[in-house]
Amino acid sequence: MDFSTRPQLTNEVIQNTDVDCIGSNLKKMTTNKWDISENFFDFSTESLEYLEMISTPSISFKYPINSKSFRTTLGKKIEEPLALSLFTTPLKDTFMVYRDSTLSNNENYGLYVNNDLKNTLSDPFVCNNVHFVTRNIPSMANVVSNGIFSYYLTSDFDFNSFKNLSTHNNINNLFLSSFPGVSYPLVPLSILLGSNDPNSEVMFSTIVFTNTQNFHINGELPFSKLPNNLRVFSYLSGPLKKPPNYKIFDNTDISSSSFEFNQISGDLPKWDGSKNNITFLDLSSNSITGTIDESYCSVELFIRNNSMTGKIPDCFTCHFSDDYFKLNFEHNLFDNFDTIGTCKTIPKLKYLNQTFWKQNKIVTEPVLSLMGQNIGYLDHDIVSNIDFNYILKSNSIIIAHGSYTPNRVIHDISFRSTGQKFTLTPDPYPPFLSNITSNNHILEFKGLYYSYNITEITIIIGGRSCDVTDSTFYQITCTLTTYPNQLNNVSGTIKVDQLQTKFNLNLDNNDGNEVFNNYTSCLDNCESYNGNICNYNTGICECPKDWTGENCFTPLHYVSSIIPTYEEGGLATMNGWFGDIHQDFNVKIGDQECKIDTISSNTITCNIGASTGKKDVTVYQNGITWKSYNFYIYQPKQKICLNNCTDTNHGICNTSNGICDCKSGWVGFDCSSPSNNKNNGNTNSTVNSDGSTTIKNDQTTYNILITSLLELDINSDTVKQYPLQNHWNIASNDKKGSNVTFTQILDETECQIVLSILEIENDIQYSFAGIDFKLDKGSIKVSISIHNYNYQSPLNTLQLQMISNVSDSTSNDCNSKSASTSTSILDNQTLNYISINKDSKILYGRFINRAISDGHTTLITTSLVSNQNESVTIGINIPHCRTSCYIDPDFSALINSNFKSNCDNSKSNTALIATLVSCIGVATIFILAGAFYLFYKKSTKTKVLVFKLKKIIKAEK
Repeated sequence: MDFSTRPQLTNEVIQNTDVDCIGSNLKKMTTNKWDISENFFDFSTESLEYLEMISTPSISFKYPINSKSFRTTLGKKIEEPLALSLFTTPLKDTFMVYRDSTLSNNENYGLYVNNDLKNTLSDPFVCNNVHFVTRNIPSMANVVSNGIFSYYLTSDFDFNSFKNLSTHNNINNLFLSSFPGVSYPLVPLSILLGSNDPNSEVMFSTIVFTNTQNFHINGELPFSKLPNNLRVFSYLSGPLKKPPNYKIFDNTDISSSSFEFNQISGDLPKWDGSKNNITFLDLSSNSITGTIDESYCSVELFIRNNSMTGKIPDCFTCHFSDDYFKLNFEHNLFDNFDTIGTCKTIPKLKYLNQTFWKQNKIVTEPVLSLMGQNIGYLDHDIVSNIDFNYILKSNSIIIAHGSYTPNRVIHDISFRSTGQKFTLTPDPYPPFLSNITSNNHILEFKGLYYSYNITEITIIIGGRSCDVTDSTFYQITCTLTTYPNQLNNVSGTIKVDQLQTKFNLNLDNNDGNEVFNNYTSCLDNCESYNGNICNYNTGICECPKDWTGENCFTPLHYVSSIIPTYEEGGLATMNGWFGDIHQDFNVKIGDQECKIDTISSNTITCNIGASTGKKDVTVYQNGITWKSYNFYIYQPKQKICLNNCTDTNHGICNTSNGICDCKSGWVGFDCSSPSNNKNNGNTNSTVNSDGSTTIKNDQTTYNILITSLLELDINSDTVKQYPLQNHWNIASNDKKGSNVTFTQILDETECQIVLSILEIENDIQYSFAGIDFKLDKGSIKVSISIHNYNYQSPLNTLQLQMISNVSDSTSNDCNSKSASTSTSILDNQTLNYISINKDSKILYGRFINRAISDGHTTLITTSLVSNQNESVTIGINIPHCRTSCYIDPDFSALINSNFKSNCDNSKSNTALIATLVSCIGVATIFILAGAFYLFYKKSTKTKVLVFKLKKIIKAEK
């Protein structure tokens, strides 16, 4: 309801009940010079959308104002402090308290603002626009705003409260005006230095001083320093008589600054933009005289409404066909204001690392930039299929945000203001030659990927320099002032910005006009960002890994990880390398086509029908077939547990992950081992110099060894084998010897393998590849990572060989039993197991059928290679991956339920051992897409003990 044209008709004070009766229909209300009671805002209507009260003589802020937006002009001075907590519910949009300019002494009609909000930095109050006619500046450390915070300072303003400006870390735009009273020089270190927090959600911040009156020091800007993270700084309608010292912008993020409507006179000093980021400088509406120095070409200068003379530099006038840009210089006395100059424009497309705001965080990413000399001041002046939208440096660097994939696209770019057109590409290709002509020592090279900047071009022919006089993207002209001694089959090079192409030609100038094109070059000049190398002897491209084809543009694709579906089918995800060219693309899982949903250079998603078990995966594109056998494993929704957790009195199977939840009194992977067995005994755990682990309990000794690494081809045949045992070097260990790391480099490769052995000192919950499980105290975890393995083929995988065995026992007590082994290996289950039973003690090996391949979780398979009475060999098979892979089996040795604590009243030994071996990598690791191959030789006794992982433990009787 708009009551602004309806004056108050009674002398009575308007009560809240006069409004309350309107009820829920009251959404907007505007009043003019109403005399309201102190409790006026205490009405019970629903939240207003908008409330404005103009020149209210008796307004009082004692009750919460129930409106999303609130505006008022003060008709008097408010004595009591304004508590911000009165406006927080539901105020989120606008809170404006103005002075009434129609009243005398209105600069005294301010209020004191008290920030009594209970919010914290971790849970700040969020609002939009705020304006206060205020006697102080409150702390805003717990307030966030992407709008404008404006303070109009009253004549009795408390200048000591200026220190609170440093708490406006999360305020996007800050405006300050008035500054009444005597001159008050301020030091920015105490006021502005904290105006923007680099970790704040506010990326672009503004501080504007306007109508500053006496806020100066002898007519100069009262700041010697400005904050680093500020983006806009303006000082408007003030008393400045001199231009600011431009050094205040050095080493800051300020890109825009304005000093309009001051009293600046005299000549402009030279501009030095080498240490600042200013792109926009406004000195309009002052009394500046003299000329514009060419040093100002690096900023978009606004200098209208001054008294300047002389000539405007060509860097500006060459854009004067744009009337809007020309207005920046109007209302002066320039000689050439009505003349359109000529630009010498030298553009280039290139990648730059740029910091900007993305998805609620500050990131640094490569962005496409248009760089060079005289490329203009306005991004909308550029006509191109590239969306340039940010000026990093006026007239020299313009940024296009967004991703760009190098793809040999040649861009046509033109400038509206100058009419110039250019052909450019940001992808760093060496120059491509198609034709060379000669006429009186002047050579003309035609082709692609040249430069408009002749200083970037070097041409050498037969050891002689050919001086470049002109160049475009398609053509270079140079003068060969001195001919080489040899004229036939002369070798030469042409280099453009560090990228070069070699050629051969016959340099015979008898008739002065010949065509030479008999040099050797590769198809489409294959050298590019991929690292391709042209063999100039054969004219054939030598491709790097992951690329193939005559010009090395065809991706040599592979799959490194798969997230499969359940047995009823659905959306499958494949990660790996697929490039940007996908001609005749097709994916098959088993004999079913997987219908493509999305595809990128690193990820495929496709829909597959129902099935069960293991399936082959085939990916076809660009005439190349990639295949992996038994790579896709349909997942059952119900998982089974080892030995079904023995029985329901021992434990319950968690069918979502296949892990037993043991009941009280029982432990182990299948809950078969009693947890309360009290026996005397000695347990000794040792890491040996060959990287193996030995665990001994009385006469029973278990060994865990990692023996070799194999590269397997598509038929699972070994194409390369690397022995690992006895090649380890100790990299680190802690003081207790409970955490030891080994490393080794595979022979004649750059592949590094890291082996870490860790004793688990207390029961812990552990997580790997999305699977949570428990590691018992005394377990030993072995982690393996493989870095930078170079496969002989993208179809190949890796296999790591491991052995678990038990040595013969000389004990003849009642627990003595011969060794036996068993396995539980199913590809579609989460966990697989091996066990070695000896002297009523069992060594369990647990293998999680998951790995982290190139940063993505994927299913893997475990293979039983051999199974003997005292030794088990296991192979863990991993897909082809390049950057990282983590693998995670573990081992635990436990007491059998038939273990006897006493044999003929003699003390028996406790055999509770927990050994956990896992292959898990470190981030950014090149991984073997193969298998852990467990190979345990029958015990050869190790004499050298490197680390004691576990001191002798004497169990209670």
